[in-house]
Amino acid sequence: MKKLICWVLITAMAVTFSGCASGTPEASASASASASASALASGEVKTVTVRGADYIALLVGEIAQTYMTANPGVKIDTQVNGSNKGIAMCADKTADIGLSARELKDIEKSTFVGMEQKLLCSDGLAVAVSKDSKVSNLTAEQIKGIFMGTVSDWSEVGADAGAINVYTMDSSSDIRKAFNSLFLGKNEKGEQIDTENNMNTIKSTVEDMITALEGDAAGIGYLPLSSLPADKLKALSVEGAPATSANVASGSYAYVLNHYILTRNPKQEASDFARYLFGNDVAAVLKGKGLAVK
Repeated sequence: MKKLICWVLITAMAVTFSGCASGTPEASASASASASASALASGEVKTVTVRGADYIALLVGEIAQTYMTANPGVKIDTQVNGSNKGIAMCADKTADIGLSARELKDIEKSTFVGMEQKLLCSDGLAVAVSKDSKVSNLTAEQIKGIFMGTVSDWSEVGADAGAINVYTMDSSSDIRKAFNSLFLGKNEKGEQIDTENNMNTIKSTVEDMITALEGDAAGIGYLPLSSLPADKLKALSVEGAPATSANVASGSYAYVLNHYILTRNPKQEASDFARYLFGNDVAAVLKGKGLAVK
């Protein structure tokens, strides 16, 4: 099941990137559809490989389905394997499009000459509790203490006494890496601090995180804001700033996941798909999911 989800996600990503080319998304889609029909008539199906970050791959996977329906001569092959691998595979051209939940590092920019990154959308990284929790706001320092184990009882953060049950994503998750960077920071040696596996309960998917928090009034975890079911969970305000899509878009909520599309001298069908991803139609889909699009 995990492999299937990954394939669908990366497939969607490839489709979105095609919409990035010059011209209007509608014109690009129409021209691409014409070329695809021609290719299909000749029995040729062109494949665009998309590799990278887990969460954005799921979104792109959905979008790719629509793109492939309109362009039957193109197959978007999407797989989830994390930002680092997505960047590396785009760099060595074993992937046509890379997906990343982080910006390219300076060393990557200088090493991978010709690689381009473009921000597709932004999402809030929500610190979440069940709807039954009486907690509604925490400071960044309190959140760090909870996930590092130095704060272990709710009474220490102004709530009713009771042990705090902490949930984290597994170590390969781009969402966990973003949480570590945004909320935990680095130690005195300049090394990234990570949540401790032996202290916290690990969840492998966002869906598992939602289920765990929904059933645990003493629990706390994190997930993309756009995935948070408002009827089941509550996103905590951080430093008094509510975690809302409007605040993510305005910059009022500072804890943000940025999702990038990467290419390096892409072939035509990959360039077409990239163009499509940045078109008006896809922007409307992303905004409908609570994501910020610039």
